[in-house]
Amino acid sequence: MVGLTDAAFEDFIPEDSLFDLLWQGLEKIEAGVDPTVVANIFEIQILPKFGVTPNFKSCAICGNTQGNFDYSMQYAGVLCEQHFHMDERRLHWSRRASYFIRMFSQIPYAKLGTVSLGQQTKSELRHALDMLYEEYVGIHLKSHHFISQMESFINPLDDKQEKTYDNS
Repeated sequence: MVGLTDAAFEDFIPEDSLFDLLWQGLEKIEAGVDPTVVANIFEIQILPKFGVTPNFKSCAICGNTQGNFDYSMQYAGVLCEQHFHMDERRLHWSRRASYFIRMFSQIPYAKLGTVSLGQQTKSELRHALDMLYEEYVGIHLKSHHFISQMESFINPLDDKQEKTYDNS
């Protein structure tokens, strides 16, 4: 989150709203909210600071807000199932990833309660957000690589077999 804040921050230009969002996110992590969820919300809500304003609220074609959605780079927003055929290159997000990205794009940290995501959903969200950042922002933070490695690391105190950790 701090790395993204640094990347989005323009030198010598005050960005109170950016730092407020960062601070609120860090407070949520300190309060015990899943850091992955907090970071995902931050990554989605900071996109406008990079000049990217994807439409996650409603179908980019008809405005529908109910049902299943997928993301279209062509339309810079989500498409409802009735319009999936309009972009053969849509991103094919899972239903859960699409649902949570849409929710995370709109929820303020102050209203964030307990969100419990399984590892599969977290991986799907990570993949979806990486696709957006690669296409629109074009930055690859070292912290993303580190976080990905940490997610695959198994606590050696668990009864599970420990995975190796590459610190490159």
